[in-house]
Amino acid sequence: MKKISALTLLIVCFSVLHVLAQANRKISGAVIDSTKKAISHSKVMIIINGDTLNTQTDDYGDFSFSKLNTDKFTIELSHIGYKTYRAEYEFTDKEKHKKLKDITLKQADHMLDEVIINAKPNPVRFMQDTIEYNAAAYRVNEGDNVADLIKQLPGMEVNQQYGVKTMGKEMIKLRVNGEDFFTNDIKAYIGTLPAGIVSKIQIIDDFGDQANFTGIKIGEPKKMLNIITKPGMNKGGFGSFSANAGTNELIGSGGHFNLWNGTKQSSANLNGNTSNNGAGINRNIALGISHSNKIKENLRGGFGYQFENSAYA
Repeated sequence: MKKISALTLLIVCFSVLHVLAQANRKISGAVIDSTKKAISHSKVMIIINGDTLNTQTDDYGDFSFSKLNTDKFTIELSHIGYKTYRAEYEFTDKEKHKKLKDITLKQADHMLDEVIINAKPNPVRFMQDTIEYNAAAYRVNEGDNVADLIKQLPGMEVNQQYGVKTMGKEMIKLRVNGEDFFTNDIKAYIGTLPAGIVSKIQIIDDFGDQANFTGIKIGEPKKMLNIITKPGMNKGGFGSFSANAGTNELIGSGGHFNLWNGTKQSSANLNGNTSNNGAGINRNIALGISHSNKIKENLRGGFGYQFENSAYA
């Protein structure tokens, strides 16, 4: 009787040890394509007695499962554009870690043609104190300026002098990417800036600098135009030149040039004229240069120089 009990106990102990050994088993492997390149983010599923465990391959195509209690398992691998792989494996009696040979996925014989869906962008978005127009929703031709784009926006008007009104109210200030833009004069720049650089046009209710600082909005807001540029298009140079002539041998010319690079803004202007009123020749010349840059939020710094001279002969 004692021998039977000892034998039974020995069998039970062996069974427990066998189960514990099974519970610590591990599977690992790697997924590659026909060129030996790792396939990342492949779906990996193992099936054990009808139960499934799932994971996916990492950036190097590797995968693993641990703390398994089984002798046999089925593995299934899938990835878009490749045929599904399925195979059965079995642990040997003393095997605790089964490292599979690299599994090669074959490309699918038939793949769906690429489908490109071009969704029409939302043309307008309403936010607190701001109406935002998406430039991508409107037609922009080569050579169009910002004024040509604004004319297409609902509720917006642009006159021949590039004055802008929204809902019948005149807009009084221009910003680009939320920053003051040179003189902030809408009329001076919307006919010069190309429409192709624009990502968004914003109409902002501006309650003034004090309201921006304190958050307290008092009174009737003024309308401000803010242009948001496409990435990498917040720079450029633009300007103009003019010449004129008139009575009393009046001859004059002038020009200005602006250079813009992100938050940096530089300007130069030169004007000159001569005239003869019969008593002598009068010559006038004026030169101005300026530069500014953003120092920190809501603070800009810069310098300017003006020179004027009049001579009579």
